[in-house]
Amino acid sequence: MARWEGATVAVYAFDVVDDRIKSIWAVRNPEKLRPWTGIGGEGAGSG
Repeated sequence: MARWEGATVAVYAFDVVDDRIKSIWAVRNPEKLRPWTGIGGEGAGSG
């Protein structure tokens, strides 16, 4: 998770195979990041 001035601006996921990074996914869409901000209810970033 990347934060800027207290706000979540991106969430990253890594696919690791044999101790090597195979793929990286990034989500930067503010609508899709809402669960990570704690806005609108319980989410992954609210605890």
